[in-house]
Amino acid sequence: KVKVIYPSVNIEYKKPKDVKAKIWEELKIDVKTKLILFTAKNFKTSGIKEFLDICSSLSFPNFKIIIAGEKKQISTLEFQLPKYQNLQDKIILLADYKNMDDLFLASDIFLLPTYNKSFSTNVIKAMYCKCVVFLSLENDAKEIVDVFASMDSPDDPSTAFKIDAVLLDKNELKKIKKQNRKLALECDLKANLDKTNFILENV
Repeated sequence: KVKVIYPSVNIEYKKPKDVKAKIWEELKIDVKTKLILFTAKNFKTSGIKEFLDICSSLSFPNFKIIIAGEKKQISTLEFQLPKYQNLQDKIILLADYKNMDDLFLASDIFLLPTYNKSFSTNVIKAMYCKCVVFLSLENDAKEIVDVFASMDSPDDPSTAFKIDAVLLDKNELKKIKKQNRKLALECDLKANLDKTNFILENV
């Protein structure tokens, strides 16, 4: 028998509304703005180009993009950004940002069009923090996201339409956020320890 236990989430959960207010103020963003987050250790293999291509195809007007990562990754990315003229006033780059958990809590969408196969723990973290997640099927974390959130490939052309649909429908946005949080709660540290102990006791 094989029992699967997904990576654990172990972060301090704060009310997203409170964190949003703080982030809006810190980054000087209008309070009605929706936030789309990208963060990864390796921007290229995690699909930064595909991420920007998808965001540049969105028709929803009021959003900002937060791209957070190591200084070296951000510096390299800056050379690519002039290609995305329609995103110039929407992109916020954060190098070595200290409160990464707050970015997840403040964001509405976590988009990861990755080529990496190994399970992305950021997906669980984003769901735990009430983000709507979009993830390419290349990644093993696809097992915990629903069909709507799955991208057939990192450059799946339907993703922009799906993001637009969610951002335009407040009720659907809230519903998916709640569902994702509920799913991710099953992967918090305590829940995973309980599952592990139960398995060990019943071997």
